[in-house]
Amino acid sequence: MVDNITINNIRNVRFFPNESPAVYICEIDLTAEGITEAVKFVARSTDRAATGQYVYQQIVAGNYTGTITEFVPPPPPANTSTNTL
Repeated sequence: MVDNITINNIRNVRFFPNESPAVYICEIDLTAEGITEAVKFVARSTDRAATGQYVYQQIVAGNYTGTITEFVPPPPPANTSTNTL
């Protein structure tokens, strides 16, 4: 687990309420262990940070520093096929 993660410059926040649980995706500048990298950040509405708050609540509240206990991969692309049998 990586401690002291700092999230800066949040942009392009998207919310997918129809997923179960709901999913938040945004682009961030993530700093951890002295390394800064632009990444896509995904949090389910049920993911909790070490503070006990939900991860998305901390992002919305502006509290971006702390230990995040769980990361999840982005959801797969939606099936856009229109083929029928």
